[in-house]
Amino acid sequence: MVTNAAAPTDKAAKILMIVFGVIGCGCWGPKLIRNLLAGDGAAVKTACDRRPDRRAEINAVWPSLRTTAEAADLWRDPEIDAIAIATPASTHAALAREALLAGKHILVEKPLAMTARETAALLSLAAERRRVMLVDHTFIFSEPVRRLRELVRHDGLGEIAAYEAERYSRGFQAPDVNVLWDLAVHDLSILQFLFGWEPRRVAAVAHRMLPQGEPSEATLSVEFAAGQRAEIRVGWRPEEKKRCTRLIGAQATVLYDDLDPAGSLAIIPGPPGTETAAAQRRISPVDRAEPLRRVVDHLLECIDGRATPLAGGSEAWRISRILEAAERSLRLAGQPVAIEAATIPEN
Repeated sequence: MVTNAAAPTDKAAKILMIVFGVIGCGCWGPKLIRNLLAGDGAAVKTACDRRPDRRAEINAVWPSLRTTAEAADLWRDPEIDAIAIATPASTHAALAREALLAGKHILVEKPLAMTARETAALLSLAAERRRVMLVDHTFIFSEPVRRLRELVRHDGLGEIAAYEAERYSRGFQAPDVNVLWDLAVHDLSILQFLFGWEPRRVAAVAHRMLPQGEPSEATLSVEFAAGQRAEIRVGWRPEEKKRCTRLIGAQATVLYDDLDPAGSLAIIPGPPGTETAAAQRRISPVDRAEPLRRVVDHLLECIDGRATPLAGGSEAWRISRILEAAERSLRLAGQPVAIEAATIPEN
C-alpha cells in the first residue's frame, strides 16, 4: 500500500494508493484493469494470463504494465496489495485461497466458489487474515437495481410477493459451470441485495441440454421462509439476449429491462392481476456510472475501512446454498429440495 504524497490532502488526509495485480485477461480482465486505473486510489502493477496472445494484447494497450504467466509472481510481490481474479469459475476458489494466504485483499468474479463449503472456508480465511474479500456481483452496483431497492423500501409498492426474471445470454456457454451457476447467480445476488429473504425450498427444471448433458436453459424456482417466491428463467441462446425483471408487490408491479438504453424502471399501479399498463409511470436513473467502476470504488472504500462489502463471503455463501440445492433438484428431474436453516458464517 503506497501513500500518494503528491495528491491533494484535504483535511490533512493522505490518499492511500492500493496496488493491484489482475489474474485473467480474457473478456473481463481488461475491463477490470481499465476501471482500476480510473479509480481514485488504485494502481495496477501486473497482469497475469497463461496465454501469450492475451499478455501481448494487454501490453499493446497498457505498455507500462508488467505481464506474467504465473500467478505465483503476484503472491510473491510485496508491492501488490490486492488481487482481482477474472479466470474461469472453477479456478476462483483455489486462486482466492492462495491470494488470501499471501496476505492480499481480493476481488473475485462470480461465483466465488462452486460449493457452500468452499465458500465458508474462504470466508473464514479472509476473516483470519483480516483481508477484504469482495465478489463482483456487478448488477447490484447498477443504478437501476439501486433504484429498485429504494422503491422497495420507500415507494409504496406494498409487501413484495414475487420476483420473476428472464435472463438469456446470446451464444455464450461457460466452459466449466452450468447455466444456473453462470446466469441465475446474477438474479440471486439481486434478490440478496433487495431483500435478504431466507430460502426454504428450491426446484430447478432443465429445458434444453448440451451434448455433454448439462442444461443450456433452465427455470429456477425458490420459495422463501415468509412465503415469497422467485422464478428465474435462464439460458444460453444463440439468437436472443434478454435481461428482464418483474417485481410484484401488493400495491404495484415494477418492470426492469436491463437492456433498455434509457435504464428506466416502469411502475404499474394496482394489486397483482389488476395492473393497467396505461397507468404506468417511469423512473429514469439519475446516475449512469459504469457498475464496474462502482465495484472498484466500493472495494477501495472497504480496504481503507470506510465500508463493509455489499457482496462479501456471507452473500456468496447464501447464493451457493441455493445453487447447490438447484443442482440436486435438476438431478431429481425438478423435484423440490429443502434448504435447512443454517448459521451464516461471519464476514
